[in-house]
Amino acid sequence: MDVFRNTIFRYIPNQPCIDIIDNTIQIIDLSTGNTEGWIDFGDNSGPMPYVSGEFISHDYTQIGDFTITLALTNELGCTDTLTRELCVENRVVMYVPNVFSPNGDGENDVFKIEAYGIGEVLWSVFSRFGEKIYETDTFEDVWDGTHRGETMNPGVFVVHVQYTDQATGQSGERISTVTLIR
Repeated sequence: MDVFRNTIFRYIPNQPCIDIIDNTIQIIDLSTGNTEGWIDFGDNSGPMPYVSGEFISHDYTQIGDFTITLALTNELGCTDTLTRELCVENRVVMYVPNVFSPNGDGENDVFKIEAYGIGEVLWSVFSRFGEKIYETDTFEDVWDGTHRGETMNPGVFVVHVQYTDQATGQSGERISTVTLIR
């Protein structure tokens, strides 16, 4: 019996690593002569049946190195298997608003930082004179525009964020400003 060597595939994006936010790959099947098979994305999601010509897409939800395996069988029962390596990396994303209005109207009444891919954090708000107005070690907390129970006057405040990348532990920092309006 001849050896069956027609299992060929590529994935998009065509790069060795993707990140956990843009975490979807698409399989481009270039195989010929197969009748059945399966594909395993290497992330413990388990093998799924392969259907020739069907669009194959997969989302990775974990950071790490993965082996994608495509196994195909032809009409003679010969099987061919091909693997491709893929890594999924962490990506730190942070949204720091540049304005908020704690005036009680229910819109933008608190200053809240949104982030993804971050382990530990310490963020602080400083007045234009360098006085620390607010500090917290979680993104769950919000600043309501007060200091020691007193309403702050409108103005520009400095926001300093120190963080660690949740995957590598590498330290990072971001400094920006926020304008408080009433």
